[in-house]
Amino acid sequence: MTSGGKLLLVGYVGGTLTIASGGYAFIIGMTERLVVEPGGKATYRGYCRGDVINEGGDLAVTRGAVIDGTLHGRSFTRVDPGAKIGEAPPGGRGRRRPDGDGDCSS
Repeated sequence: MTSGGKLLLVGYVGGTLTIASGGYAFIIGMTERLVVEPGGKATYRGYCRGDVINEGGDLAVTRGAVIDGTLHGRSFTRVDPGAKIGEAPPGGRGRRRPDGDGDCSS
């Protein structure tokens, strides 16, 4: 996302979503990876299959967000206690079904 751009993501980004300085994203959908560069802003309420990296921007991870990878935060990173980080099921990516019977990403 370029400087000054605004994004509401309700769908899917199949790679890395990068928020540049001056950009803002509100993410409800799914990303493979998120990077917030210095001066960028993001509110994350969606699902990330990989890592979320704040390189010096302003990042809020809200209740209901799920990050299967790790959260690397610098500068302003706020995490709601209701967010789930690093809770990927053993042996693979994707979230477990509510009944605990495997992967619901397939």
